[in-house]
Amino acid sequence: MQENSRKSSRLTQRLDDYGRLIQHIAVSDYKNTSRVLQVTLKNRSSPAAAISKLQDAISRKYTPHPGIDEFALDLGCLVKAIGGTKLLFALNRGLSLPSYRTVGRHRKVPQLIPSILAPSYDDVSANISTFFNQHERPLSVPSGHSILIDGVALEERCRYFRPANSVIGVCREHAKDLDLHVWDAESILKIGEAIHDKEPRAHYASEATVVAIAPFRSSSYSAVPFALSGSCKAERGESMASWIMKLIRTWNDHPDGAAAHGQIWSIATDGESTMRMSRFILCMSRALATTSLLYPLLRNLTGLNLFTGENEVTMTCDPKHVFKRFATLLRAREGILVNTSIINKNHLRSHLVQLPHINSSTVESLIDPADKQNVPKAVTLIQSLGQLSSLDVSHHSPSRLNEHRSLVAAGEIFCAFVNPFVNVTWSLSEQLTSLSKYTHAAFAVYSKHTTDFMTSALYADSQAAVKDIYFCVAKQQLLDSHQKFYLIHCGTDRLEMDFCHARTQNHHQNFDILDLASKLATSSLIDSIFVRNPTLDAGSRRLKVTGVVGVDHLNPKSWIGDVSVGKVSLQWCWEEGRKQAAQLISSLYPGDPVADFEAAFRLDSHDLLRPGGRYVGFSAEADPSIADDQLDDTAVAETHSHDGCGDDGEDGFSDNDAESSRDDMDLEDLLPDSTDDSLDSFYTRGDEWLEIDGQQYLKSSLVTQHLKANRSKKVVERTLRVRGLTLDDLRKRPTELPVDPDGDNFQVGDLAVTLVRTDSLVCLAIIQAIGIRKDQNTHHVVKTEALYDSKEGYTIQVEVLRIVQASSDMWAWPPHDFVKVSKPTKQKTKKLAVKDFALSVPGFLCHRISPRISPIPNQLHFAESLDATLPRDSETWTFDATELLQLIQSVWSDFRPENEDDLEEKTELLPRIWSSGGLPYTDQTGTAAFVIEGFSLNGPDALDKEATRQCPLCNKQKKLKAMRDHIGHHVLSRLCGVEEDHLLKPVSEDPCGFCGGGPCNTTLTITGDKKQVKSNCRFHCPFKYGSAKKSSKASPCTNVPVRCPQCSKTIWKYNAADHITVNHAESVSDNNDLDPRFILEVQISDEEGTSMGIPNEAFVEWRAKYPNLFPQGGARAAIEARAQGTQNGTKRRRL
Repeated sequence: MQENSRKSSRLTQRLDDYGRLIQHIAVSDYKNTSRVLQVTLKNRSSPAAAISKLQDAISRKYTPHPGIDEFALDLGCLVKAIGGTKLLFALNRGLSLPSYRTVGRHRKVPQLIPSILAPSYDDVSANISTFFNQHERPLSVPSGHSILIDGVALEERCRYFRPANSVIGVCREHAKDLDLHVWDAESILKIGEAIHDKEPRAHYASEATVVAIAPFRSSSYSAVPFALSGSCKAERGESMASWIMKLIRTWNDHPDGAAAHGQIWSIATDGESTMRMSRFILCMSRALATTSLLYPLLRNLTGLNLFTGENEVTMTCDPKHVFKRFATLLRAREGILVNTSIINKNHLRSHLVQLPHINSSTVESLIDPADKQNVPKAVTLIQSLGQLSSLDVSHHSPSRLNEHRSLVAAGEIFCAFVNPFVNVTWSLSEQLTSLSKYTHAAFAVYSKHTTDFMTSALYADSQAAVKDIYFCVAKQQLLDSHQKFYLIHCGTDRLEMDFCHARTQNHHQNFDILDLASKLATSSLIDSIFVRNPTLDAGSRRLKVTGVVGVDHLNPKSWIGDVSVGKVSLQWCWEEGRKQAAQLISSLYPGDPVADFEAAFRLDSHDLLRPGGRYVGFSAEADPSIADDQLDDTAVAETHSHDGCGDDGEDGFSDNDAESSRDDMDLEDLLPDSTDDSLDSFYTRGDEWLEIDGQQYLKSSLVTQHLKANRSKKVVERTLRVRGLTLDDLRKRPTELPVDPDGDNFQVGDLAVTLVRTDSLVCLAIIQAIGIRKDQNTHHVVKTEALYDSKEGYTIQVEVLRIVQASSDMWAWPPHDFVKVSKPTKQKTKKLAVKDFALSVPGFLCHRISPRISPIPNQLHFAESLDATLPRDSETWTFDATELLQLIQSVWSDFRPENEDDLEEKTELLPRIWSSGGLPYTDQTGTAAFVIEGFSLNGPDALDKEATRQCPLCNKQKKLKAMRDHIGHHVLSRLCGVEEDHLLKPVSEDPCGFCGGGPCNTTLTITGDKKQVKSNCRFHCPFKYGSAKKSSKASPCTNVPVRCPQCSKTIWKYNAADHITVNHAESVSDNNDLDPRFILEVQISDEEGTSMGIPNEAFVEWRAKYPNLFPQGGARAAIEARAQGTQNGTKRRRL
């Protein structure tokens, strides 16, 4: 009975202990209670012992150490990599996560082996084994892959790479010529000499070329780097293509490569010219075989380029780089050409500010050309441009309406490319249709305007991106039609996210090549943990993306539209997009065959990548639309620099190299590199120490100290690394003069009149301002008073309106119609360029006007030439004929100088427009209108010498090059008294040698032995002076301009006798006063007179009137002797 009582007491006590244990568990907030209980159960401890253990754990007297938890190790590794060792320590103490050492033992960071030279088979194969084995990357659904290649800026310094006993950080382009092994101190010095010489044989790697591979799938889609190499950016496309091909073949042959994970479908890079060329070499080598499984899916896509690389690999450019370059074009001061309208940032400013959701400060930010790297701004700018079509334009003037139509067309084209990547509600069919619309519309406008619409490189990159997407969707349909395909995975965005992770893993945002390799490897480890534990990955899913303007990073979690490839018909999408493009282009270029895509692609070797029958954009030249597009790819130093290595010993090293360090050197730079032991089997390990003068030095310390650029340390800001500038420097805006909004101002879009030169005439031109410049600054609006002041130095960039006579007292502008102002060429081309329409005019020559806005009546004779898409009740500018006549007289009066002798020089200020049927304006009878009467001019190359003109004296047709000889006959006939009854008007008293009339201003400029003739005569034609002064059978006339020795005035040779007799009679009385060389210069031989058709008797009689000017016999010999003496004296004075 007593025994039972004791048992009952023990059981009651145990029950009480269990109750107290449960109470402790219930009220305690200790996070590792389960781990304490696991230990006590394993040790078969009593409830009281369990309570004691739990109390000790709560009071931090005891820490349980259960077995390894794989999930906890992964979580601890993430904390260490993302948050740092201090956070891991805190969570180890607070939540009992594995310690730093435990994580380090069980989760070793894989080693990304950087290539000392160009990536080799051994380097790449080792990296594939490391990062793509089944533990790091478990096998999943088979998928295609894209190779992503991009550059990232490096600190320009070398490091010691222990596994290879070599220096790393020298550019791969030139490192092959050096021995980079570190055998002794001399090895380091030789490398330094090669880099630091005045003519260096090698360079520090300023950029790391990173190659990663990324799958096309819905999950586990992160990019994994597997090649890394330093570059000085001197590499050519052929060389880069060679080692990229090695990477692809290594992937295809490796057991952990294509066989385990999938084939490579595409190669993606940014828009850098070398990378573009390498893509072209690799991916355009062969036509798609008719036996290919892809061929039936793509053959009916008319215009699609079907050339691929080995294994049907295609090329693409990162779409976000294309977005940024679209925006750069729109922000450019020069603008782009759409139809006949030039679009620049001034037009964007004035139209975008009318959108309801944008204010003026936002517009200024969007069109800021300094902010080229901002993708959200680029997308916002393009999407805002696309929204202009929704504006009410009923109140717009004709010029503004013309600008609006061109902006809307440009916005529709660019949005057709951008929207498929940012509109998350779109299905794959909608995306492909829009891209087809873009590719056809861009083809048509580029065919029309070439590089004045967009650069060749940008055109090639954007077209290659569309082609690659169609190929990849077709490949996915063949691989697994039930899978989805995300366009946002096309390009290098996922690799750039790796760069982002590398810069944010610790406080060192910049890195050298070994730092980068370590950080990229850590990023890959993080990704592999997320692959094993997808519940830990929050992704970057936005809470709201529908309807948002300017979105940037998106991922499959954000996409709402159905992107299943099995629901897509590539041919339907292609043809529907082409139909939409044809409608757009037909409205932009009514009646132009450029919208007939079927006809364009029937031509041999013509497709979307070959708009003129040849590939465009694949050259080594830099693309202007990129400009600073690679700001994070290359770098420059901070403004401060470091001196050399200090006082060196005889061997080039100071005694305290191992002990001292620079201010910008981290402690780890002086320590041996910590690498995975597995690398020791891959490379031959070298001794980590060098002995110099009896002292031991770490190789890593010596290399870091002595192989470092004086300007190596980079600024932290991403967009400033290449320039070493401040943000204020980059964002410095043009200085705008303070203007009163209600004052008298001149702004972009205003109409004005100016005077221009065309052929031999000065005429009126009606212009529209598209830009205002002063010095290097651009302006949108200036004070009119300042514009008219020539001292202010404003220049207006304009387009010239073509106007036609609508009635006897009214002229009107056919909308979209501008005058071509460029010099005509012999090439027969229909392509239009910005230079064809843009003209620069000094601001003080512009006079603002305010024409009327009137409807375009059907009876106007020019109405048939209007844009067919314009409604018949459209309005346009109209001009009163009387007001235009008054304007030209007023403008000419203001322009004409007080001294008439200065008029020719001043007319050089007038812009020249080459006659193309637009200027001077002509009335309904074809007569020139609004020209300066009684004034004509011609530059030395104004007229075509082969052109035929009517002689102004006899009306005979003569080629311009023969007109001087012909006019010479009339002049000499008058001098010799020979009657010419057929003349329509007589020869002038002081006739011009080009036209026989006057007054024409002709000058002879003598520079050394060179003589140049300038004239404002409308019949002036350039000629060779030396040949013209010699009479020949083909050209007997020697009537050329000569310089009077008495007054230095330019006179014509045939007029010399009258000029000397009338103006210098005293010189004629005594021929000793005339320069004998001048007398010989104006001689006219009997043979010349006869060849000119002058009767010999009349010619001899006329010449005899001036015996001192035309001496004969002995007198002629005496003159020649005097001339020779004068010439010899001149030579002696020169000596």
